[in-house]
Amino acid sequence: MRTYADSVSCCAGFRELFLSKTGKEYDKGDEDIYRLLNAYGDERAAIARANSRLRSCRCDAPPSEQISCTTLHVLVDEIRGKVQGV
Repeated sequence: MRTYADSVSCCAGFRELFLSKTGKEYDKGDEDIYRLLNAYGDERAAIARANSRLRSCRCDAPPSEQISCTTLHVLVDEIRGKVQGV
């Protein structure tokens, strides 16, 4: 996802992209969501992009001011490693 100024715009952009790629409306409660995201996306590339953004953001600022920055990928990467036994 490109850089968005706020989370509402980011979520709207994600919904549009998800629909265009999968032909389905995004539903975070969908039991098949992880499979769909992996089928139409690239988890490793997403984690790499998130790491890159995190390195380039103002890390001295509180999380609420770190626009277009997240650490969720750190959790995903850790869980993925545990599931795969890495």
